[in-house]
Amino acid sequence: MKPRLTFIVNNKARQKRNILRKIDELFYDYPRMVLQTQYRYHAIILTQQHAESSDIIIGVGGDGNLNEIVNGLMMLPETVQDRIILGLIPAGMANDFNRSLGITADLMKLKTLIDNLSYRKIPLGYLKYQTTYNKEAERYFINDAEIGIAAEAVRKINNSPFTIGNSMSLTFSTLQSFVNFKYPYVRLVSDTVHWQGRITSVVITLGKYFGGGLTIWPDADIFSDKLNLLFVEKVNSQEFLRSLHIIRAGKALSGDKVHFFKTQHLLLEPLEKREAWVQTDGEFLGKAPVEVRIIPNKIKMLTPQKS
Repeated sequence: MKPRLTFIVNNKARQKRNILRKIDELFYDYPRMVLQTQYRYHAIILTQQHAESSDIIIGVGGDGNLNEIVNGLMMLPETVQDRIILGLIPAGMANDFNRSLGITADLMKLKTLIDNLSYRKIPLGYLKYQTTYNKEAERYFINDAEIGIAAEAVRKINNSPFTIGNSMSLTFSTLQSFVNFKYPYVRLVSDTVHWQGRITSVVITLGKYFGGGLTIWPDADIFSDKLNLLFVEKVNSQEFLRSLHIIRAGKALSGDKVHFFKTQHLLLEPLEKREAWVQTDGEFLGKAPVEVRIIPNKIKMLTPQKS
């Protein structure tokens, strides 16, 4: 018996019409539903509504769309979480998660994975934070969380109707944000680091990539049971531009203001009233204080088996 497929399509997905046509052609004889999101967080609701009648839920879009699917799944009973397999057709703005996992937009390869039920268990990140209305909230993430300059950039992107719809828009917005950026003064506490000072950025990743293809941690293993923690102290404009050039070239950052750690848990708290903004998987959330931890081997993800 063929698995029951549910495709949850970001209504703004790139090449959406072509992808929908290929889904109809390749999966015509599978029990399937194709659902399109209509607003922010709609993928969370669609996942909750249709998980019981699905065996595999496939996100069509970017990291943000898959993030919503994961968060919808995590609101359901654990028996449902353990049964559902997730998949991805990368068609978003950043597409960082699929780069680390080796997933392409080739639907024939996706069909092969489905037919073979080829999946691996991946970890999730968990983040507790404050909303802009000072309410405590929580969120799961599949690829990254960030506190600092990138979150400020994402906040501006989300509030702007004129954003360029590609991976360069985050870079442009980050450069714009740097001009008037107010470096938050924070304390970092984890099992591997205890530090306080002014930050440009604190990046927590599961995979190698961040911010639309920036190689933030070249040696990261997305199947690891540790979070990759990178934080950059306050830097000047010249240092910032040099760092951006280095990671766009796929190289690791270095210097006395750049710090790398592996950790399972992190607490970041502001030491002044100035906001330290927070984003996960390219979606603006709110502000610090934040608590971050890893949940190993939590999600079944369609992907080639380990060679």
